[in-house]
Amino acid sequence: MNANIEARKVQVSGTGTYMISLPKSWVERVGIKNGEAILLQAQPDGTLLVKPSSKETETTPKKECSIEFDDQDKLTREFIAAYLGGYSTIKIKSKENISLKMKRFIRQISHNMIGIEIMDETPTTIILQDFLNPSDLSPKKGIRRMHLICRSMFQDAIKSLRERDVELSEEVVSRDDDIDRLYWLIAKQYNILLKNPTYSQKIGVTPENGLYQLLIGRIIERVGDHTANFARYGEVLSKENPVDESIVAQIASFAKDVSDIFDRAINAFQGNEPDKANDAILKANQILERKDKIIKNILNLKAKAIVTVSLAYVIESLDRICSYATDIGEITIDRKMMA
Repeated sequence: MNANIEARKVQVSGTGTYMISLPKSWVERVGIKNGEAILLQAQPDGTLLVKPSSKETETTPKKECSIEFDDQDKLTREFIAAYLGGYSTIKIKSKENISLKMKRFIRQISHNMIGIEIMDETPTTIILQDFLNPSDLSPKKGIRRMHLICRSMFQDAIKSLRERDVELSEEVVSRDDDIDRLYWLIAKQYNILLKNPTYSQKIGVTPENGLYQLLIGRIIERVGDHTANFARYGEVLSKENPVDESIVAQIASFAKDVSDIFDRAINAFQGNEPDKANDAILKANQILERKDKIIKNILNLKAKAIVTVSLAYVIESLDRICSYATDIGEITIDRKMMA
């Protein structure tokens, strides 16, 4: 038996009440007093969580991030780690006065995290606080929101390609930040869930399902990146860089089919429907068979090199999105089998 596990015999009182004694060392360590209530919570795996009532309201630990002057990469990594760790206060310090450029950068990365606001500022220190209660937006709702944003990006990316609308392409790229922010929140929720099992009731997700939500969130985040790439490379097509309309029509049709498959896969996951997931995987494989023909047609174009390369990158991004839809379908099937 594990050294940290103690065996306790169950006793039955004359009235039929089942009783066990609590380990004295644990009672003293958490400070339970005579007559104090304790909280019992049954877990999905059949275990029972015992928790002092005085610990019901837990404060989120504080985290201090020390950075070197103008070291943006180090700051970004530590800031994300602190946010994902569920810390409510993040202190960023510098040995020298923080430059205006660094202050702008800190505001930018804090904008990429939902709920983070700058609370105090000195020449060498910036203090940020997380005001969002992570349970206000469940992972399931977060995934749904990410999907809606991604689908809207996809539709506008196709439209911008057809109409050579550079402004719309730029707007699609900017919306990718909204998907990133939601993904960071879902990752944060999962980390809190691992540390605090009682948190599962607040967000309506078990640790097992939380892992699946995290995996899907990561995939949608990657799909958002590829959709932004689709729009970004589509910006190359303009009056200065003309291209055959038949190729544009082929790519737009291919993109629409990829978008439909992605929607099918997400809907199958949200509805926990493995049959529909299998159908999405089958159709994804069928769609990818058209990719090589489109690539061949692009290479046969008598267009500028920048146009040919950009269109090839668009097809590559669509190919990756279709593969991600297959991954979502497989995760849906895995979750159903392990339930």
